[in-house]
Parts: sequence; C-alpha cells; structure tokens
Amino acid sequence: MEGVDLADMLIALYRTNLKTHKWYMAIFSQMLDVCVNNAWLNYRKDCHTFNHKHVMRLKEFRVNIAIALSLKNKARVGRESKENYVPEDIKIRKKIAPRPIDDIRLDKFDHCPTIGKEGRCRLCKIGQTTFMCQKCNNIRLCTTKKRNCFETFHYVK
Repeated sequence: MEGVDLADMLIALYRTNLKTHKWYMAIFSQMLDVCVNNAWLNYRKDCHTFNHKHVMRLKEFRVNIAIALSLKNKARVGRESKENYVPEDIKIRKKIAPRPIDDIRLDKFDHCPTIGKEGRCRLCKIGQTTFMCQKCNNIRLCTTKKRNCFETFHYVK
C-alpha cells in the first residue's frame, strides 16, 4: 500500500481545484493530478538514474507543465496574413429569381400560389413562407393576418 499512500499524499499536496457540479470534471481533475504526479515520479527516477544534480520539486514541475501548456498554441494578436489564409467552406449563394416585368406582374391573370420549400418573403423580407407565385418565376410571397404580400405584389405598382 506504499504506492497508493504516496500517490494520495502527492495529490493532496497540490490538488487541482475545479469547482464544478459536473461529475466528469471532478474525475478529469483527479486523473490530471494522477498523471502529473506519475510523470514527476518518473522524472525523479530518471534524474537519480542519470545522476542529475538538480531535481525539480513537485510544485516547480507542475508550474513548468502549466507554463508549457499555456504557451503551446498561443493565439496571435492581429489579423492573419493573406498568405496563410485558406478559405473555409465558402457558401455558394443560389441565384435569386429575377423579378418579373411589371406587365406580367400586374396583369391580374393566372397568378396561382403554390406551396414549395420555405424561404424568406421577397417583398417584406421579414416573414418565412412556403407560398410562391407560379407565374412570377416562383417568387416567395407571404400571406398572414397582418399583411398579404402576395396581393400587394400583384396589385400595387
């Protein structure tokens, strides 16, 4: 039981305190402490094997690990240079259906609303709608209790 007592003593000396209500974070903290302490024990054993004069104390060892990890991928301040810029998935926008000419739009003949994929209203740009005008290049136009963009689009110049 010497190994367990030594491990518990070393963990108790410099415990990583993470105040959290998540059970897995407490386990992560404990495992982190165990890993660091085991690494220090291996380091100390190697120092005695190779007859090093200066052996870091546990606290100094933990501080060096923390500094090394914090400096590993330090974010740079400022803009990234264009040479290193690799564009991520660029969204390819669909072409917007052209607005029909006023003669067709205002002829008050054969403008049948059809139901299609949901999208933004072309007139008010506020509402999401599934109604589209079949004659006017499938332009989406909303119809609600407050506004009737379908009617406004076809009757008002």
